[in-house]
Amino acid sequence: MRLDNILFRLGMAPTIPGARQLVNHRHILVNGRIVDIPSYRCKPRDTIAARDEQKSRALIQNSLDSSLLRNCQTI
Repeated sequence: MRLDNILFRLGMAPTIPGARQLVNHRHILVNGRIVDIPSYRCKPRDTIAARDEQKSRALIQNSLDSSLLRNCQTI
């Protein structure tokens, strides 16, 4: 599966174009290496992480927080 699609489905990016931007701006690591190709084909055992920089982690954390809020139901 493509890296940009995986990032979107994991909730690390709000949209697929947003996921493509994260990859193009070098915020994403696959198996500990920076990948800047959104169409990179991931394998089942690949590890995907954000770079260990405050800006990279903040972008992804904001997306994860907002995706959690979208999935919450109020009673």
